[in-house]
Amino acid sequence: MEETRPIGLLALQSRVKQALEDAFFETLWLQAEISELKQNPSGHCYLTLVEKDPRSNALLARASAIDWASTWRMVRPYFEKQTGRRLEPGLSVLVRVQVSYSAVYGLSLVIYDIDPSFTVGELELARRRTIARLEAEGMFNMNAQLPLAPLPRRLAVISSATAAGYRDFRRHLDGNEFGFRFRTQLFQAVMQGKEAPASIIAALDAVAARAGEFDAVLILRGGGGAMDLVCFDDYELAVNVAQF
Repeated sequence: MEETRPIGLLALQSRVKQALEDAFFETLWLQAEISELKQNPSGHCYLTLVEKDPRSNALLARASAIDWASTWRMVRPYFEKQTGRRLEPGLSVLVRVQVSYSAVYGLSLVIYDIDPSFTVGELELARRRTIARLEAEGMFNMNAQLPLAPLPRRLAVISSATAAGYRDFRRHLDGNEFGFRFRTQLFQAVMQGKEAPASIIAALDAVAARAGEFDAVLILRGGGGAMDLVCFDDYELAVNVAQF
């Protein structure tokens, strides 16, 4: 029923706050994607959580969230130890939240816990989807059909100059027991994290522009856990690799 007398904004906001906090008086587990993440000097972490349409990637919902410093300093290292990944934009997460409402700042979600096994499972599903798509498009074994010189001597290397994997490669290559000599050209790229796929694709483009100078391309990085390699499950990167 329509109000017969006007009310103030604070009174309205107070009703909204009471209704929300009555409806969500307990914490709940929420599935969402991290869109933005920022830790301020006080140690609190502010996040934007989103839900997107799985087919069109259109934004369906957005909410602000906060992980207070006292919780963040436990949640973040626990997540990273269990998954080998940093908490960063683009990750799907399962977090335990409390719904909160402020008359000044509106709706927000207070994060109390995170389930790292959910994120690991989501990343594995994404990897399988990439493989299935490559197979359906006839791309999965494409580069196995390309001719390779019996002894590739001219090598384009995509790596980081400071990577342990690159140093080990050079040591073994230069000290091979047969005395073969190779010519290598380093194309530097980011080899881990969300920037890696675009960086490696840019390096592949640079190699392609000089394709006649090389017998093969090598993409090198050091060791690490399975989650450190998740950037290589990127579909666009896989398509580019398949063509070399």
